[in-house]
Order: sequence, then C-alpha cells, then structure tokens
Amino acid sequence: MRCLQVMLALVLMFHSYAQARTGQDLSALREAAQRFVAGQVATAYPDARADIGIGPLDPRLNLPNCPEPIFNLSPGSNLWGAGNLGVDCAAPAAWSLYLTYRISLKGPALLASRPLAAGEALGPGNVVEGMVEYGSDPGRYPRDLTKLRGATLARPLAKNGPIIIEMLRLQAIVKAGQRVRMQVDGNGFRVSQEGIAQSQAGIGDSLRLKTPSGRYVQGIVQPDGSVRIAP
Repeated sequence: MRCLQVMLALVLMFHSYAQARTGQDLSALREAAQRFVAGQVATAYPDARADIGIGPLDPRLNLPNCPEPIFNLSPGSNLWGAGNLGVDCAAPAAWSLYLTYRISLKGPALLASRPLAAGEALGPGNVVEGMVEYGSDPGRYPRDLTKLRGATLARPLAKNGPIIIEMLRLQAIVKAGQRVRMQVDGNGFRVSQEGIAQSQAGIGDSLRLKTPSGRYVQGIVQPDGSVRIAP
C-alpha cells in the first residue's frame, strides 16, 4: 500500500512538471482573452453589439502552460476603441503579460432624419432611432427622445448623423440642492450612491456634487438625470 502511494505521488509530480514545461498555446490564450472582453462588454452594454479583436503575440514567446489565466482590464481602459488587457498566471509557473484589444461597439442612438440647422429643436419630425458605432463613451449618446424635450442643437448636423450630448442645448434637469444618483463605472464594477447637486445643470453639463461623506466630486449629467463620475 505504501509503495502504491509513493508511485501515485511520483506520477502526480511528473504530471505537474510536464504540464509546467508544456508551452502555452498563444492562440488559445487570445481566444480566452476575447471571451473575457466579450463578457465585460455584455455586462456593461447589454443592448450593444461588439466586434472584438485581440492583438497578436510574438510567436517566439515561450510561456509555461497556464490552465487558469486571470484577465483584468488595465487602469484607464474602456470597453470601446483600443485598450490593454492584463493576463496573470499563478500556477504551475507564475508569469504576466499584456494583450492589446480593439472593440467596435455598435448600439442604439438617435439620428437626424434630415440635415438639421443649429438652433433647431429636436422632435419626432427630425429624429429617428438607429444603430451607430460608438466613437466614445456610449453614455454620450442619448437614446430616448422623450428625455430631450426642449433640446436644441448647438451646431448643424448632417442627415443620419448621431446626436451626442455635447452638441445639445438643454433645459436644466437638475436643480441646486437636489439629491442626485451618482454612478461610477470602472473596470468590471459599478458603484452607485446619492449626492447633493451644487448647482443646476442640463444633460451633458458638468456638475459638482457633495457626497454623503462630505467630499466633492465632478461628473457629467446623463439623460436620465443621474451623474456619471469618471473612475
């Protein structure tokens, strides 16, 4: 019995050693990275479609095989456009590297149904719903025309051009002293709490808020009246 236990231990040790010496399949690593990024995008933007490309790795790279690589978005990386993705391996051999990615993110937006002039009011007669590729933060693209009541364009917009918050003149939807929901979207997390508005503001305006702890933070007013704070 003792001999059998020793032999079994030797077999397991040899298997672990052989696994550690096996080179990491770089194609499989990139596929796993793509699945990770796709999951992050689906969580953050469930109504959008993403085309995700993972950057190539140097084929001369020789890494020990990692059965369970750990992926994490690098600080400052967004889930649209280009970014960096960290990969860590803890066992059987520790290593780390970075992958690049590019995301083409398409989702709902409001579009001009005809050429619009600066100062023109927005309504059902000149705005339609459509799909666009987000060139920046998807939160900058209003999706509900009813929340833009009274809004006018600050500059001309071509037919089928997407409407973004920065091109609008809007009535104030937040008043000074009002309790406002603050939202912080980070890499794989979302935090929400209330703050006190320090001034009035409209959609797309920068607004200073006082948090329950007494700190002051700055964010952008969203179409639903909440304020998005950069992490």
